This record gives sequence, C-alpha cells and structure tokens, in this order.
Amino acid sequence: MQALIVSKWPNLVSTFCVVAVLLVSPNAQQVPTTGSDNQGSCRDHAGSEYRIGESYYHQNFAASGGAETSAADVVLVVDESGSIDMEVLWIREVVSELDYLLQSAGVGAGTRQNLFSLVGFGRNSVRGVTGIVLSDFAHQTVFLEALDLLQTSGGAEDGYAALEYAIVNTQPRPDTVRLMVLVTDEDRRVIREDLDRDTIQNIIRESGYVLNVVVNQGFLADPSDEGSHAMGLDSNQTAYVFNPSSPTLYSSSPGGSVNFSPFTFFPDTFADYVDLAFNVGGAAWDLNFVAEGEPLSLALARAFAEVKIAEVMSVLRVCERCLCGKSGPECSVTENVPLKNCVGPAPESRCFLAGGHVLNLGESVTLVTLSPEDQTLAADVILLVDESSSMVMEHDWIPGMIRELDTALQEVNVGRVESNRFGLVGFGGDCSDGVGLGRVLSAVGGAQFSFSTNFTELSEGLTSSGRREDGYSAIYTALMSYPLRPGAARQFVLITDEDRDVVDGNLTRDSIVAALSGGSVMLNVAVNEEFSAGGTGALLRALGIDSYGRGYVYDPSSPVKYRVVEEEGEAVRDSGHRNTHRDYTQLALDTGGGAWDLSILRHGNAVAVSFTAAFVRAKVEEIVSQLSRCFNCSCSPSGPLCTPSSFCQDDSAEPPKPSTPDAPLSLRIEPQVSNPLVAETLTDVLLTCSADNSTATVVWTFNGGQVPANSQLESPEPGVKVLQLSQVTQGENGGVYACLAHLGETYNAAATIELEIYDPEQDLGLILSPLESTHFPGQSLLLSCTANDPANFTWTFDDGPLPRNVRVIAKDSGPTSSVLALTQVTRENSGAYTCLASSTSRGITNEDTSHLSIMST
Repeated sequence: MQALIVSKWPNLVSTFCVVAVLLVSPNAQQVPTTGSDNQGSCRDHAGSEYRIGESYYHQNFAASGGAETSAADVVLVVDESGSIDMEVLWIREVVSELDYLLQSAGVGAGTRQNLFSLVGFGRNSVRGVTGIVLSDFAHQTVFLEALDLLQTSGGAEDGYAALEYAIVNTQPRPDTVRLMVLVTDEDRRVIREDLDRDTIQNIIRESGYVLNVVVNQGFLADPSDEGSHAMGLDSNQTAYVFNPSSPTLYSSSPGGSVNFSPFTFFPDTFADYVDLAFNVGGAAWDLNFVAEGEPLSLALARAFAEVKIAEVMSVLRVCERCLCGKSGPECSVTENVPLKNCVGPAPESRCFLAGGHVLNLGESVTLVTLSPEDQTLAADVILLVDESSSMVMEHDWIPGMIRELDTALQEVNVGRVESNRFGLVGFGGDCSDGVGLGRVLSAVGGAQFSFSTNFTELSEGLTSSGRREDGYSAIYTALMSYPLRPGAARQFVLITDEDRDVVDGNLTRDSIVAALSGGSVMLNVAVNEEFSAGGTGALLRALGIDSYGRGYVYDPSSPVKYRVVEEEGEAVRDSGHRNTHRDYTQLALDTGGGAWDLSILRHGNAVAVSFTAAFVRAKVEEIVSQLSRCFNCSCSPSGPLCTPSSFCQDDSAEPPKPSTPDAPLSLRIEPQVSNPLVAETLTDVLLTCSADNSTATVVWTFNGGQVPANSQLESPEPGVKVLQLSQVTQGENGGVYACLAHLGETYNAAATIELEIYDPEQDLGLILSPLESTHFPGQSLLLSCTANDPANFTWTFDDGPLPRNVRVIAKDSGPTSSVLALTQVTRENSGAYTCLASSTSRGITNEDTSHLSIMST
C-alpha cells in the first residue's frame, strides 16, 4: 500500500499520510540487510528495524482475511424537520470523503466495499414518524441519490425510536465495522415511551454499532474559558477546535468539556444524545458549525472524518507480539497492550497505564494519582427523604439536583468509566414497614439503584402522608439494603424539616455514627436550621456549612450565584427545629459532611438556584476527597490491576518508581478457571497458589488489601500458600484475589482469580420488556430479555419455533441479555413470546412471557 494519500480537500495530504503509515501498513516484513553474514531483519508498522532474535510489538488487521476483506457499514439517521437543509448538503460531502479516506486506509478497498444506509425520521406521516429506510446498505452513489428523498416537513423527532428502527430494519453484513451517525437539531421528543436511555444504550451496544451524534450542543476546548468553542468531543474528551492557521483547518487538544451555558443547547440534548454517544464509545459534534458554512463546516467535516477513521481502526486492528526469525517474523495477538502502545521492543509481558507508566510482569508501583483513563472512580449516593406533607417542594427538587450532581461529577472524571449510582429511601410515610421507618424505593423492574437520567422514576414513589419521621431508621435501612461498591465514594443525604421522632429506640446516635464510619459513608443533611459565616466581619446568613468550617453564602453578583466564606461557618444557636442540631446537623459534620438550610431552598427563584449550585459544588468536593487516595498498581498476566490503598504518602513527594523483578518466577492458582470462579453462598472455598521456585515467598491479597476476616492461610510446603474462605458471602468475599511472589525484596510474579458468590435461593432476576403490547400491521419492534447473572437464552413463540420474520439480534452479544427483533409484523405474529434463561453455573432456569397483539387493518 502506498503511504501517500491524495485528497480532494486541499492541504489534507500531510495529515492522513501519517494515519495511513501508522495504522494500515501491511504485515511486518523481513527486510534484507547488507551484513556480511547475510542475516535478515524485520520492521514493524512504524518502520523500526529489529534483528533476528529480537521481539517487538506490531499492529495488524484483526479480521482473518486482513485488509482484503475489511469493510465498514455506515448508517446515517437524519432528522427530517424543516430546519435540516444545510445539514443535508454537509452529509453529502462528508459521506463521499469518508468513503474515500476509508479506502485509502485499506478499509473497503479489497473484495468488499464500504456500504452506506440512510434512515429518515420525524416526517409528518404515520409511517415515517419513528423512521423510514430511504436506502438500505449500498454503495455511496446509491446513498447520495437517496439523500434527495429526505423530506423537510417533520415536527416531532424521537431519536431513540429512529435509532432502534434503523437497527431493526437495516441489514449490516457480518464481520464489518458498524458505524451509526445521528443528525438532529433538537433534543428528543418522546414518541416511544418504552425506549428509555438505558434500553436504547443496550440496544446500540448489542448491535455492535459505534454511535456519533451531530446535534445542537456546544462544546469547550478549555472548561475554564467559555469562549474556547470546540466543534466536538470524542469519548476520551479530546476537543476538536477550528484553527484557520492549520492546513486541515482544525486542531485537537485533550481535556475538553460540554458547554452548559444558556443558549448553547436544547434542554435535554446532552442527556438524550451526547452522553449516550460517549457511553457507547462514540463522539459528539456541534451542528451549529455546519450552519455557518465554509470554512467552519469544512473544518468540522475534516475533524469528523479523522475521528471516524480512528473508530474504524480501533475495531479492525489488533496488537501482535512478533519474534524476528530467519524466515521472517512470527507474530501472535496480545490482548493486554493497547494499540497506542503497540510499537517498540517487547519484553515477555508488560502492562501500560495511560499516565505513562510501563510495568513488566510482576512489577508494582504506588501512585499518588492516576490518569483518568486508568481510573474507575464512581460514587454511590443515597438520598434519605422525609415523606411528610410539608416536604412536597423538596420531593420536586430532588431529580433536577441529582442530574446536576451527576453532570458535575463526570466533569471531574467521577462516573465516566463506571456510572455513578443513586438510591432513594423514604421515611415516615404510611407505606413504610411500620409508620416512621425507612423504606427503599425501587426503579422499574425492582432495581434498587438508578442513574441520574431516570431518577424521577424513584422520586415519583415518594408519598406525603408522614406523621412520625425517624431519620436514624432511614440511615439504618440504607446501610442494610444497598450493596455499596468497594472503592466508590459513599454518600448519604438526609432531607427533613423536623428533628428525629424516635420510632426505633435501638438506634442511638453512637450506633449510627459507628455504622456510618464502619461503612465509610459521609452524611450530608438539609434540615430546618439556620447557619452563618464570616466571623471576623459582619455575620452572613449561609446556605450551608461544611465540616471544614466554611460557609456558602448567596451572592447574586457571582456567576454561580454564591461564594465560599472561609471563616467560621457554623449553626446559629437555637435556630433548629427542637433537637435538629443534636440529631442531624452535628451528626453530619462528625462524618466529614455538611449541613444545609432547608428554609432557604423554599424561598425558590434565584435563591433556590444558588442553594442548588452551592450544594452540588460541596458534594463534588466531598466525593473527590473521598476518592483522593493512593493506588497500588501491579502487572498480572491479565493486565494492570489498580486498587485504592488506605496508605498514601505526602502528595508533594514523587511517586515511587516501579519495582524491578529479581528473577523470573511463574505462579499457578488452583482451581484453574477462565471466567470468574462461582461459589454458592455460605459454602467454603479453597484457593491454592504455587510458585515454581520453592524458595519464593508467596502472599495473598484481596482487592488490593488484606484478605477477608473469615479466611485462613496455610503453607503446606515451601512456595505454596493456601487460602481457605469459610461460609462465603458476596459482600465479604466477592472480588479479586491476587497471589504475589518474590525471591528478593520485590514482588516479581503475580496471578489473579476473581470470585463471585451467588445465593441459590435467588432467581436470575429476569426482566422481559414489554410484557404486553399492541401494534399495527407493518410495524417493527424489539423484545428485550435481561438477567442479573450470565445465562443462556432461548426464545419460543406459542411454545414452538419463532416466525420467519422474527430473529434474535443479540444472542451472542452479551452474557446477561438477549434481544428479539420482529420486522413488519402481521396478524400471524400475535401470541406469546417466551424468554427462557438458564444458568449452568447455578443450575437454575427462569422464564417469562410477553403477549403481543397485532390489530386487524
């Protein structure tokens, strides 16, 4: 393949020449040298030369047919409202250029072509509201002709319905890279109420598509500068900025963010579409750059094409470890080296941290901070809410506050890899198991935790019938009911306008303090008590105070409508509702949390906005402080393992250097399993770790720390360590066990095994959706079947085989779900569709049935 790319866009040669050389060079080749011994050498994809006997990393095509059969299937889902004319012109240019660049990179240039499909949605007709296929997958010339079929008369555009329609009604080929692009200038207008954010996200993932969205949303290259407008962000938060001095008219920089300033987006565009794209590995782009015309629209097209090329290559290419031999390189795929690090000399095994640290097998390092790419930081936040009749305003306030909190957390990389989770406990209402006690409110399907986007479902379950409210019972209920994640920040927020009504006398202040401390939970309270700040000057009434003695004060002149006063934030004496200060305020401060004046929130308007902004800011700081700890990272055969450490050296000190192995060692863990080891609750588990050198010292760790309290360690012979776990439970024993061995002062071998514990009396938690539905002939729909644990799924129709127009599209896509697609349904599709889920490891089977009715025409 030639390294030079000639583009029909001026000055584009230099940029994509680099892409072609780095990403799509053919297999490493043996290159003869002029040495007198007539030996050969090998080169990797970057052109570096290696002598016989040397090992190195090399990128290659993942498909068995290599470049010859690599191809992409690209579907564009386009809003057909009357405001989309300029965007159609832009699509025409982008698709033509994208196909050209893909072929230049070796994708679609062999025996299979790149194909494009066009789906419109939102048109003013029954058939085209949720979607209409204007061109199934075909050559780009057919696609470009189909663009003329787009209408501009739409009004209600449900992008989720359109994405699902495109997945069900178009036919991508097996073994191709699948790309999906949604183009719309508004947020979602709900037509399909059964398609929520989580459902469409799962459908996209299961179908194998990478989603990009081109929407009415602003972006920033520098979050601290609202003038640093960016054209878009990729899933790594790399910002793409218009740069007229660049030959490509754009430049990129890390650390971008979404712009939430007024008038830069439709209200729910971020939650509906932008965050959806990020969560499935795609990118988001600002449609306003298209409307501005050239050169801005041209810059956006070029940046868009670069990101799409990178997405394709991330799917198509793998990293190989090669040994240069006399007859050429001998290469095998290695899975623990990311593509960006797949270049250069190769030791037997090594691990890469995104922050730049490289560890050989068995090496370990303690880091003061981790790069965001190496973090799996997240928060579990539980709200404990008074259900008395005077709390209706607070019930309405909670969902919006949760959305703001989640957005603010993700801006500081908390909840980007593992989602932040939110729970809700009501207390004091008549629905409790005993008046005044706490009760867990569950989401649809019985899930205890919710995401910020659907927290409203939980809050709608709150009542206003309370008479006696015992906040301690709510705290106890949350501690006993929610499985909080190890390593996640743990936050409780108690909201009540009265002091404690003692319902459960066994719960004392000391017992609650001990329980919160033992669970590493920080408590905040919003209560009926006044606070002040500013001890050296005039006392100011504070929105709230934190455990550091700072006060948050309403300030209409500030851009965020509040300011932080560092001096003497404290409660106003005798201002609380009876015993509120003793019962709740001091309790929160003692756990490191804060206390907030509920009466200020009830003022509404600008003061309430200030209250929410200050509350969210304080919560983010508290959560970040909970997660600010050192990390122990080790390199195991399965890749790097980074776990929080309870010990952290001074932040000003340099992180220690990685340890160096003294001598090669190998370890063996029994039992040997390729997947997590599954055990029944309250049984005993035996793990044996053996080193191949009897003089090695062998130790066990659990989730990066000490082994559980219900374990015993024995050394039946030198170089062997047996870990016996008694009466195991998921809460105490579920996690990653690491066996480490050393011959000198440092660990130089590591092996890990993951243990999952299940309760045989619990079923698979099967959820089939929808359970009942009615449809018109000609419509298409999906049935989704999800289990809590990995299972094998089987579908039947009226206890027999499935009809011909019904197919399983997610049968092999994931261990915990399966999706059934019904295309162009008829009366014959009416009946019972049964999903059967079987867990071989647990020996149980669950089933559920969905009843469909197809109306007569």
